[in-house]
Parts: sequence; C-alpha cells; structure tokens
Amino acid sequence: MSIFLVMNIALTCHGMRAQVGYSSRAYEMPESCEGLSYCKDKGQHYPTEVVNMVLRKVRKIQQRIGEEIDNYQSRVSDSPSEPECNTNEIKFAPIYYILDQNNQTRVVVQSEQHDFWQKYDIRWCKKVGRVYKTLHFKNVTLGKVNMTCSNVMTTLVFQVLTLNKLGMELISAEMPVFCKARYDLLSSSER
Repeated sequence: MSIFLVMNIALTCHGMRAQVGYSSRAYEMPESCEGLSYCKDKGQHYPTEVVNMVLRKVRKIQQRIGEEIDNYQSRVSDSPSEPECNTNEIKFAPIYYILDQNNQTRVVVQSEQHDFWQKYDIRWCKKVGRVYKTLHFKNVTLGKVNMTCSNVMTTLVFQVLTLNKLGMELISAEMPVFCKARYDLLSSSER
C-alpha cells in the first residue's frame, strides 16, 4: 500500500497535465456492460494511449525514487457459489471500467504494453430473489422454506485514471464475489 502512495504522491508532485493533449473527458462503459458497476469489456474507447503514457511516467518516477511497484494486483477465488443459486462469473480477468462511489465511470489502469494488470474473479447470481424450483429440494420442502439467492459484495481497490489531471489514483469499489443461498422457515400462515 505504501508503494502505491509513493507513486501517487510522485505523480502529483511532477504534474503531468498538458502532454499529448490530455483532457479530463468523461468515460462511459461499453454498451455490453450497461447497468453493471464494472465492465470486463475493453470497448472501443478505452484510453490505451493515456494509460500507457501514465505508466511510462510512473516508471521514470519510480526509477528516480528507487522504489519498485508491484505491477500485479489480483483476487482469485476457488470457492464456488452455492449449488442452489446459479452464478455468472468472470474468471481471473481484467476489469476495464468501474463505477466509483459517486456513480461515475472510472477507467481501471490495464496495459499489455507495460505488463500492468489488475485481474479479479467476479461472481454474481444469475437470478437474485426467491427460488421456487431446485434440483436439490422437493417442492414440498420449498413450500416450507423461503429460499433466496443474493449477491455477496466485497470492497476491492483499483488503480484508476484521475479525473482532472493526467495520473492515477486508488479508489475502492464494491464488487460481487459470491452468490449465497439463504434459507428461512416459513411460518404456517406464510405457507
């Protein structure tokens, strides 16, 4: 964590604005990710040139400071979701866009040219809410139990492009990592 702080301070101190015509444009997630808080699709408008320029500057500053930055942040999970709740998943893949706490689209720094990746496992329920049919319980049992599927969220930290100047910053975002089943006995009046 302190390595990232050193890098962010160095980027701020060495102001990197007005190079290559950088402007603080608002980025949008690709249409394929509409309604999601993250996007694994790079899309047509991912600012690869800006990301590579920022990483080149970071490397130069890094060499001057004499620090090494861990270029690889990851979260891998081997725990499958519960069998009653079917999931969609992204296996250990880069996330290119996320929504910040103000619901603004942010560009996650990913670069093949600089071998700089932030990869994660993301899992979410195919269907959130009550389960009425399952292979593992008879209908009689489901008539006595309220079984629901819900997403379990966790806070992950991402390095993203800054909004108003050329640089990177760390932000946290909530990501779905598990689909859990909850079982509650129904009272006799609810059956």
